[in-house]
Amino acid sequence: MKLNQQLDRLDARFLSMIRSVTIFVATVLVAAVPSAANACLNETLRSENQVIRDVQQAERHLSQGRPERALRAFHDIGLDDQINPFIEARRARLYAVTVVRLDGHVRGRRVVRNLPESERIERLTNALAVLWLEHDTPEHVQWNAEARLALGREVPEAIAALERLAHDDLMVDAYGYRALVLHTTGSVRAAFLARCERLAGTAAPRICRVPVASA
Repeated sequence: MKLNQQLDRLDARFLSMIRSVTIFVATVLVAAVPSAANACLNETLRSENQVIRDVQQAERHLSQGRPERALRAFHDIGLDDQINPFIEARRARLYAVTVVRLDGHVRGRRVVRNLPESERIERLTNALAVLWLEHDTPEHVQWNAEARLALGREVPEAIAALERLAHDDLMVDAYGYRALVLHTTGSVRAAFLARCERLAGTAAPRICRVPVASA
């Protein structure tokens, strides 16, 4: 089994574990506090469950090559909502990579194709700040490289990072190969395109069909 598939399974198990722990803790607390506080705890649990659902839906839509749908999966989080920091961080990174895969044409949960260039660059810059290379894992490396390429920053280094993932067969999803297809030519491009289509499966027409890079 490929490492990226294992990572996906571990990620799903992690979210399930966090949700189970949250429910258990909330249940214990509800039994221990007066009813006036129960409503607050129940509301917190509902908010956290919503974020978990948002994350799961966004991950599914991204894997299917539908970043527009992934964008609509994110609901607003209130300032008073207390969300597990690991879940909140995961949500923020998924939203950021969704913005990158929509090339910055985003306002909140809407795709705006005629977004002013300065605003589009601001969206991508903010996404890159979220996708900073915190850990040397395939997901962090790939998403950070995608964001840098979208902004045109440190392009040779970003391409090299993706090529290393491709060489070791550690690409998280087909979008990494898509990025390489966009920045290569000739037989190298053809090889990356074939790998993109193989990894994307039925989503290949949405993910891997890209303009031919100029020489």
